[in-house]
Amino acid sequence: MSRVARAALVAFALGLVVRVAIAAQGRELLPDGAIELDLARAITEGRWTDAVLLRFHPLLGSIVAGVATLLGRAPDETVAMAVVVAAGSVVPPLVAVLAARLSAAARDDVPGADERTDARDAVAALAAGVLAAAHPYLARASATIYDHPLAHAALAGAVLAATTSVVRARARWSLVAGVLAGAGYLARPDGLVLLAGVTAGAAAGRRRLVAVPLVLVGFALVASPYVALIHRATGEWRLTLKKDERHLAGLGGASSAPVASSDDLEEAIAASERATLTEPPAERPTSHVAALGVALEKTAQAGHPLVLALAVAGLVLARRARAAHVPALTTPKAFVLAHAQLKLQAGYLSRHHAAVAGVILCAWAGLALARVRAGRGRRVLVAGCVAILLAKAVVAKSHTNSAPPRARLASRFQVACRTAEPPTRASARGVTLARAPQPSTYVNQLSNSGTSPCTTWR
Repeated sequence: MSRVARAALVAFALGLVVRVAIAAQGRELLPDGAIELDLARAITEGRWTDAVLLRFHPLLGSIVAGVATLLGRAPDETVAMAVVVAAGSVVPPLVAVLAARLSAAARDDVPGADERTDARDAVAALAAGVLAAAHPYLARASATIYDHPLAHAALAGAVLAATTSVVRARARWSLVAGVLAGAGYLARPDGLVLLAGVTAGAAAGRRRLVAVPLVLVGFALVASPYVALIHRATGEWRLTLKKDERHLAGLGGASSAPVASSDDLEEAIAASERATLTEPPAERPTSHVAALGVALEKTAQAGHPLVLALAVAGLVLARRARAAHVPALTTPKAFVLAHAQLKLQAGYLSRHHAAVAGVILCAWAGLALARVRAGRGRRVLVAGCVAILLAKAVVAKSHTNSAPPRARLASRFQVACRTAEPPTRASARGVTLARAPQPSTYVNQLSNSGTSPCTTWR
């Protein structure tokens, strides 16, 4: 087993332990998690149209439904938590291997296409992997029933595949990058941003005329079935039902299914964010520059200042840009720009969204730590960084709300919808969308009253 492989294995083991420890604290089920479980149950029962009309992308629900079926049980929180913990635990080893690739390409004495690695590459892999394993936002997201862990894993895999395609000049890795970007799209609409990042990265390679089409083909193979399902359910060709594409692009489309008033929606978002690591949303910026500033601020916060500082140092120590570095540079840039647009058009941006940058920042931070020459000093520095991150990741966050978690869940659904009953049909971008036919069955079972205070529309 190579040194890099051993480093990736250590990163996986530490990531799994951290995520299991956080999950064992008893994470609160958020409204998004309840909807994901409803989606999984709809898929289990073969109600694909109902699943699509829940508006959440289907990857997490599909995996939970598949695992639950194999176990002979209905989709529930235990199965869903196991899936997200497993997905989140895959991120650190992928980040470790990515850091080794970047380190090899950054060395002056080894060409970017050389597949050999030295001790410094292994150190970069280990440092980046343990940082990703202990990263508070990545770790806590991986212990919450949410689609973010799957999106993080797809991001790490897609950037690694695109980097490998450039480093080894093998275009087939571009196809893998496209497939993984498609998996990210099935997890979250953010996969469209991931596609843009890895496509730009693949274009930096010597075989760009082959690599770029292969990225797009790989993405289309994975994403097209879901687009077809949306078309069958709505009669329109859409890429997502969570938000309107034209609205987010600033082209005048309407926001999807506006159920609650803006005050209630802000309160609902704030309640959801208080249960995690984020703060209530600020006012909507009035310019692209202000929105970009908010996106950069959120990225710095979610990436963690310590990791961000090390990542900047890693970029500086890489000395000169190489083609192999482009996918790991274009992808976070694409997400920052997309998050700025999200803040400008939709009016909110949380650290949930911005934490995706932490995946790539950990890889660049590993390069900085690998350049520390003293072996003992380097070990102490890495251990100190991990301890600081773990202190924020593992220590449970206190809640001011003393109500039982299930009552809080029901309350949040009620907050999001209390001012008006969701309409039977909602118009978005001229498309008529049928409402999902039943309330959240999972909330029905778990709320104290036995009935859901609101349907699954938010």
